[in-house]
This record gives sequence, structure tokens and C-alpha cells, in this order.
Amino acid sequence: MAAILLGALTAIAIVICAASHDIYAAIFYALVLIFLYSASIRTYWLYSHQLFQTYGASKTRNIFVAILAISILLGVVLEGLTLIGSPLSSPPQLPSWNLKRLVAFFSLCFFVSTYAFAHFLSQTNNYSQASISKCNVSSNFKAPLIAAFLIVVVAAAALLSGIFPWRLSESVNRVLFLAICILVVVITLVMLKQKGSNRPELIFLTVALVSGTFLCFALPPVTAISPDDQIHFDRSLGLSYLGRSEYSDSEIQLANVPWVIDSVVQFNDLDKVIDELDSSHSKAIETGNLHALDGFYSPVAVSSLLNIAFIGYIPSAIGLWLGRLLGLPLTGIVILGRWANLLSYCGVFYFAIKNIPSKKTLMTVIALLPTSLYLASNYSYDPWVISMLALSFSNLYRELSKTDKAITLDGVATVCLPMLLGLCPKAVYFPVIGLLFLFPTSKFPSPSHRRVFFAGVVIFGVLVVSTFILPLFFSSAAIAGDARGGTDVNSGEQIAFIISHPIDFIKTLVAFLVDYISPINSDQYSISYFYMGTLSTEVRCFATIPFVLLIVTALFDGQGTTRLNAGAIAWVLFIVACTLGLVATSLYLSFTPVGLNWINGCQARYILPVLFLPLALIRTSKSDTKGAKPVSIRHAPILTVGALSIICNLVLVIAP
Repeated sequence: MAAILLGALTAIAIVICAASHDIYAAIFYALVLIFLYSASIRTYWLYSHQLFQTYGASKTRNIFVAILAISILLGVVLEGLTLIGSPLSSPPQLPSWNLKRLVAFFSLCFFVSTYAFAHFLSQTNNYSQASISKCNVSSNFKAPLIAAFLIVVVAAAALLSGIFPWRLSESVNRVLFLAICILVVVITLVMLKQKGSNRPELIFLTVALVSGTFLCFALPPVTAISPDDQIHFDRSLGLSYLGRSEYSDSEIQLANVPWVIDSVVQFNDLDKVIDELDSSHSKAIETGNLHALDGFYSPVAVSSLLNIAFIGYIPSAIGLWLGRLLGLPLTGIVILGRWANLLSYCGVFYFAIKNIPSKKTLMTVIALLPTSLYLASNYSYDPWVISMLALSFSNLYRELSKTDKAITLDGVATVCLPMLLGLCPKAVYFPVIGLLFLFPTSKFPSPSHRRVFFAGVVIFGVLVVSTFILPLFFSSAAIAGDARGGTDVNSGEQIAFIISHPIDFIKTLVAFLVDYISPINSDQYSISYFYMGTLSTEVRCFATIPFVLLIVTALFDGQGTTRLNAGAIAWVLFIVACTLGLVATSLYLSFTPVGLNWINGCQARYILPVLFLPLALIRTSKSDTKGAKPVSIRHAPILTVGALSIICNLVLVIAP
């Protein structure tokens, strides 16, 4: 009955949105309904089973009422804080209160509070059953404490070195700031070693937080320094208001990038530009000379945010929301927005590295690639895609390693949920859903359970595929293609060309992919800072060093390897090939002139979300290494990639 109701509501949402010619909104509402339905069922089970069996009916009812009251209070508080941070609105003005936003805040707080309480309950039970003798010394040195320590110290270092505000700093300030950051990393790693907590995830957290924070502060606090970050900023800005955007001319300039002339950033003029942006924004807030836009839109481009792709902007939107609440200057708001993106990246990857039973060093090295950290320290949803898919792969490997245990519903959720979140911004990576077919028969209680699971995987794949296939038939913008590719771009005509000339297209695709994945081009997804430059351009010998580092890491990171048979290895390679082929094909449709024998716009960074998969297969068929290697040797690749980040920062950020 519940499933029928869900289907009816989803159908109604699709019909309503399709009638308004907005297929993206239809997909968005349909997935929101599915999520709410799933979350409601899970919440009902928590109260009716887990809490009921633990506390009884009366106390469970009291817990529910308490969480409900707390959620209502938190929803009101969040709405009030949103209004405080909005330049034209304030809590005393009752018309400024947004009912939809209140409901969204309440729902979020209710589900989060419920799951947090259930998690706390399960952890408490686990701790009460465990003996003190089994506790690890490293458990006293928690990741949140390390993160808080690093954040406070690096922020203080930014102020001490004079790196903030950016427009007043010189290269010497950046050198001093980088030197302090390196010192902080060294001291923290020494402390971790002394505490016996030199686990890869903690090393990653230390290096990524410090290196990324350096980039957030040391890079110019403007857009047009990473791929399409002006577009990502505009969308994050609209999302941060959740229904009514109030923005200044300075924020319009951040979306329109007037300091880019003939596709070249005028770095010499940025000092003056940043000063004018800050002063103009502050003056606009003081005088109330601001623009307002009602609705769920990006304020400058006025594009609808009712699109599941924009889920990847949530971290940056939170940072912008907090920056306005704290009353920071525009410079500080921009920095805080991209810093929140970094925190999300670090948090998700921390758990990905922690959860995976093998190839921890390899995953850490990939997460610390200078290009990955650079993207995470700017406005982009690529870090969201990369980190969420990594978490999904990590949990998948963990489940596959438990050969003697049947997979549970919670186990499926830990793999599928981050995979879905990672695919929302870029559904073109949907072939990775095929990894779910790797679960062997032994992981299921019965053949019928296995059939139900695989049927669910197929449905999951169809839903994801529909999010980017349907717009090709119902959205005129999708059919027209990306205007930035030139006037000869037309997705509809390109599809017709592929159908009429399939052999020519296959030749073009294969020739492009061979060049695309070539080791010679690996510097483009490893040591590139995009518009700030690429390290191999400045120092040519670095062109293939990252690729060699990745291969060597994969070869020697064999301890605790999860075994896969030849068929499974072939299946993973097939999925990777299909994924990269679809990525290239999507750019051929949306960004390449009709009939061209090459593919435009397919940047090397699109390899990063699936880079782990083929590298993790190296030595996968072996059960273990011949002997455990010393910690210093196993961590050498992590320190090496950290050194690469330092060199990139020196050459590409400080030297200019």
C-alpha cells in the first residue's frame, strides 16, 4: 500500500512538473519523494523496533516527543539565523519568515536528530559490552580533536602571517604562511606517531586540512581560478538562501568575472579588483542597495536549482550562509564558502580511508593528489562526486571482504547511499552501479534474496540513467548543447550523426580515449592547478612522476588485500572503460561540433572519480603480501604526494 502511494505521489509530481516543461524539477521532486518515503520507513522502524525494544512504549514515546520538540526549536533557530544573515531581512519582520524553509529545516533536524540518537544508543551499547583491555590507545586521540586543533592553528597562522586579507599580502606572506603550515603538519604527524595513531586516515586528515586551508587563504578570493567556479559560486549562492536571494553587485561580478579578458585572468589587476569588490559589497549592505530574487534560483544566471545535480553545492552553500551570519566581508565569505567545500571533502574521505579494509595507502594518495585538493579548495561539485564515490567503493570493498557474513540492509545502504549522492551531480558515471553485481551468492541468505537485490540494482540504475537521458528528450537546453562549445554544437544533430556514422564515431572515441588515459597526460589530473598553471609546464620532469607514484603505491599497497577472481577483475575494468567512454560521449554530444573527429571539453579531472578502481586491481588476486612492511615504508607514498603539494604551492601559488 505504501509503495502504491509513493508511486502515485511520484507520478503526480512528474505530471505537474512535465506540464510546466521542467523535466529537471520533475526528476528532483520524484527523488525527494523517494528519499522522504525511505527515511520515514527507516525512522518508523527505529522507533517501533530498536527504541521500543530498548526502552519500552512509554519512554520511546517521550523520546519521540522530545526529539520532535528539539527539531521544531532547531528549525526555528536555523530560519532565524538565515534571516539574520540576509542583508534585507530580519527575524522581527514576520513576512520575511519562509514557511517552506521552516519545513525543510524541521525535517532535516528531525531525521538527523533521530539517527544521531540511534547511533549514540548503538555506540553506547557497544562500549558497555567491550572490555577496557581491548580499547586501542589511539581511540583517545580522536579525529575531531585533530581537525579542531589544525583549524585553529592554521587560521591563527593565516592571521599571523598577514595572508588575510589577501589583497594586503605579498609573496613573502605566502611563503611564511606555507612554512608555518608545513611546520604544523610535521608537529601533528610526530604527535600522532608518539600516540600510536599514525593511521592513514589521520595522516590524510592532517595533510589535507592544512594543505587545503592554505589554498583557501592563499589563492585570490575571487572566481575564475578553477574550472567554471563562477557558475558554481552563483549556484551555491542561490542555494545558501533557500528561496529568496539577496545579493550585491559585487556578487554579480563574481559570477560574471569581468577580470577575465580574452579567456585570460588579469592577475596583475586582482589587488584592485578585490579591494573594490569588498568595499562595494560593504557599502551596498549599509545602504540597502541590493538585488532580491524570490524562488529557488541561482541569482545571477537565474537558473532553477530544482535539480538533483545541485546537491553537490550543499557544502559551499553552508559556508556562504555561515559567512553572512558572521558578518564577514565579501572576501571572507568567499573563502569560507570554498573552505566548507574542503571540510566536506576531508570528512567524507576520512571515513572512506578508515572503512576500506585494503588499499588504504592508495586511496589516501589519490585523495591527496594536488589537483584533487585544489578542486576541493574551490567552488566545484567535483570534490563531492570524487569523495562520495570513494566512500561507496570503500564500503563495497569492506562488504566484499566479509566473505563469511551475509549482507544486511544497512550494509547495502552504506554502499548505495553515498553512490547515489555522488552520482546526483554527474549521473554520467552511472556504470559504477554495476559494481554492485560483484556480490557473490554467499553474501545472500537465499537465491530469492539475491534475485531481489539484483532487481533492485537494475531499478537503481534505471532511475539514475533517467536523470540525464530524459532531459535529452524533454529539455530544449539539453538538446541544444553547451553554448560554450561554439555555434556548431547541437546535441540533437550530434546524436543523428552518431546513428548514421557509428563506425566513424567509434574510431573517434577510441582514438580520444587512448590519448586521454595516456600516462603522459596524467599530470592534468594530478598536478594541475588549472588557471593558476600546471607544475609540469613549469618543471617538465614532473609530468609523469605522479603516475609512477600511483603505480608504485598500488604495487606495494598489498597488505590485507581483498581477493577478486579473474571474472570480477575483468568486470571492474569493463565498468571503468564504459564510464570513461560515456563521459567522453557526453562531451561529444554537448560540447563538440557536429561530426568533429575529436572530443572537445573532456578534461582529465573527470578521471578522478574512478581512478581508484583500476589501480586497486593491482595485486588484488593475491591474498596477502609476503610480510608486513614497516610503517615508514607504507606511508612513504603519502609523504611523497604531500611533498608534491608543497612544490605545487610554491611554484603555482607563491611564485607568480
